[in-house]
Amino acid sequence: MFKDAQTGLDYFCPNDNYYSKILKSDPPATATTAVKGRKKSKKTVAMYSECKDEMGFGYMLACHSIIRELQLDEILSASFGCLSQDIIAVSAFLASGAPGGLSNIDHFTQNNFCFTSKIITSESLSQLYKDISQSMCNDFFRSWIRKCCQNDYICYDVTSVSSYSDNLPFVEWGYNRDKERMPQFNIGMFCTVKSKVPVYYSPYNGSINDYSNLPYVINKARGVGLEPDADKKVTLVMDGGFAIPDVILKASEMGFKLLIGAPQDFGVKIKEHLSEWVTNGFLEDSILRRNDEAIRYKEKEITIGRLRTRLMMFKSPLSGLDQEKSLNSIINQMEIELQDKNKIIKGKHKYAPFFHITTNENNAFTYTFDKHEYAKTLALCGCFALLCTNTELSCEEALDLYRSKDCVEKAFAVLKNDILDERIRTKSIESTNGKMFLAFIGLIIRRTLEDKLRRYLNKNRISLDSAINRLSYIRCIKEDEKWVLSNCLTKVQRELVDILGLPVGGLGH
Repeated sequence: MFKDAQTGLDYFCPNDNYYSKILKSDPPATATTAVKGRKKSKKTVAMYSECKDEMGFGYMLACHSIIRELQLDEILSASFGCLSQDIIAVSAFLASGAPGGLSNIDHFTQNNFCFTSKIITSESLSQLYKDISQSMCNDFFRSWIRKCCQNDYICYDVTSVSSYSDNLPFVEWGYNRDKERMPQFNIGMFCTVKSKVPVYYSPYNGSINDYSNLPYVINKARGVGLEPDADKKVTLVMDGGFAIPDVILKASEMGFKLLIGAPQDFGVKIKEHLSEWVTNGFLEDSILRRNDEAIRYKEKEITIGRLRTRLMMFKSPLSGLDQEKSLNSIINQMEIELQDKNKIIKGKHKYAPFFHITTNENNAFTYTFDKHEYAKTLALCGCFALLCTNTELSCEEALDLYRSKDCVEKAFAVLKNDILDERIRTKSIESTNGKMFLAFIGLIIRRTLEDKLRRYLNKNRISLDSAINRLSYIRCIKEDEKWVLSNCLTKVQRELVDILGLPVGGLGH
């Protein structure tokens, strides 16, 4: 980028310097790189960006800057070869929310500097899905995991994606997290906790339980490099849905350290341990401060099968107030229902353990409120527990680490709502696998872009989609052999460019 001294206009010339800094690949042919006094490239393949007199480059520049920073360009190029630029272009389109749907991919590549060899149409996109093979993806994951997972913790969770296809073998009816009456497939995903970057995903049959398939997903992840070494084991952070003794033992046997939420109905009597702790008082407990509350905690050693692990118990006053309010609301609703009934024929169990119901031969009934059970439950409000096999983590570190696992839940929300539009419409296994990989790369781009802009977006109450639109509207028009900005940058555009560190000011030098 440089300013013409006579006209005062800003010029954009994506020259060799641009490609070495941003794309780290050979520049495309002729017109996009030609400036006065420089010979044109001898390459015969003309990039798409030559075909239009006005092009958007702000958003794609941001995407390429992120990809370069994460070294995604090198890894994609090494794994996919000539497909890498098409993958980047489509993934950037998905990261933007795919405005107009994927059928609009030709419009996107036609109006933005995507640096592809041709316009990507719906037909060529379908072919790209099929060209992305599993062996290529596995090569990518090996390099990506090696790059991202050093000195970081890994969290894991599962979501479901609804599908319109009735001929995909892994699409079946199961527990649908979106409450849709549709068949689905499940996706298990690993994310780094500190950098909050997705590192690996594994789709599987929609009817399989999450915890049952965890050892198989872990085994696949180990096959592409997510494997503990002899010196430092990888710590997996998971919620209480995976707190199954057999699953914990299997994951531990595979060499992973674990930090898992421990629900009170877990098979090693978590509720009894918490009740004993609360009943005996908190005099010897430790306290840690988090924001506006003081959280008490205590640690004890327990055994799960052959595995010795640490049970970390916590009591949060703020969570306790919310849970106490919810508990009283439920009990009040139960009592109102009982007062309105004349007879109870079935369903007495739903009022336990707080109400004891006695019926006679006519199904008329009386009930009593169990104050002792109410007091025990009330005392446990705000209590929760974690199971930890990593002996190097303190209770304070474990709590912070566990609370950070929501990064994978947020990644799922972005994947389903912003990228996939909640459902998959592909009809073959190859197309589904290819689209999921492109969505995965798009997820990395969007999550990284959001993380970089989060403070600015919150402060100025601007959505990420709005920021992407403003970046997309940084456009150039062609003037002779140069590209000149079609408009002066707005205040918001300048601020976005500065935050992202986009090299707009020196591209032409």
